[in-house]
Amino acid sequence: MSSKLLPCPFLLFLLAIALVSCSGDGDPSPADVDTRSSLGGGACSWHPMASPTTETLWGVWGSPDEVIAVGNAGAAAHLGEEWLTKTTGTDNDLCDVWTGADSRAFAVGINGTILRYDGSWSPMTSGTLSNLSDVFGFEDGTAVAVGQAGTILWFDGSEWSPMESVTDVNLFGVWGSAAKDLFAVGVGGTIVHYDGEGWAFMTTVTPENLSAVFGISDSDVWAVGDSGTIIHFNGTAWQPSACGANANFADVWVVPGELWAVGSNGTILHQVFSPPSCSVVESGTVANLLGVWGRGTCEIYAVGAGGTILRYAAKEVDQP
Repeated sequence: MSSKLLPCPFLLFLLAIALVSCSGDGDPSPADVDTRSSLGGGACSWHPMASPTTETLWGVWGSPDEVIAVGNAGAAAHLGEEWLTKTTGTDNDLCDVWTGADSRAFAVGINGTILRYDGSWSPMTSGTLSNLSDVFGFEDGTAVAVGQAGTILWFDGSEWSPMESVTDVNLFGVWGSAAKDLFAVGVGGTIVHYDGEGWAFMTTVTPENLSAVFGISDSDVWAVGDSGTIIHFNGTAWQPSACGANANFADVWVVPGELWAVGSNGTILHQVFSPPSCSVVESGTVANLLGVWGRGTCEIYAVGAGGTILRYAAKEVDQP
């Protein structure tokens, strides 16, 4: 991938063609294929949901009351009792969304687009024309966004401003355990960390592009990326995971005890930490899956190409 972040639709194209380069014998750590979760005796499984859009959806996040997915051409799908679209006021592709417990949300996208949601969507001044790929927020109203050529923005509750970055490569994912403990990942295995004083490079353990990062604490952080890459930070160092799949991963979701990663050609990987297991779970789709988020171990959402929306739930909750 070049050092210039291309719009979300082109990244989808890269996901589609890159599978060719990691198929066959190139799987770094093959997972067993399973048709059900290894938790709950298989009571929960993945089901398609009726989508209100055919636009590719790049990110999904939720609150106790609402789930929001965003994507191409300014698409925003909201789940209350059912999925509905809401007007965002932009035609720019939206690459990710984060939602707070009070249902306020931020969405970011190409050309420096940042939107805020508080019952309706409104534009925010980002101060940049760089494409923005990911956003993560905190319950105190602050947030961080990353993107093209090492762009990092901080929202202090009132306005967005640039942070001094130590890299000029594209950053695709950002997460933090706190405002003074931020992780960002990107091209060529790049990992940078903010400690409240400044950003600095971390020692990486992969040359692969890293697309997403998420964690439970400052000593339990996970990142995923191309060629089935999954790596873990234990508070001291990053280490490769023994779990992987024959796919390029686009996003990751972690809760205590388990990890979910989604990616190319409908791949959904489920890793359980104790007792350890790793399986590729049947998704029922070959669409590229680009975002994943959940409320718990048996309510998880995945979104992707062509407006695809899947939910992991008990069989009596969803019916195909």
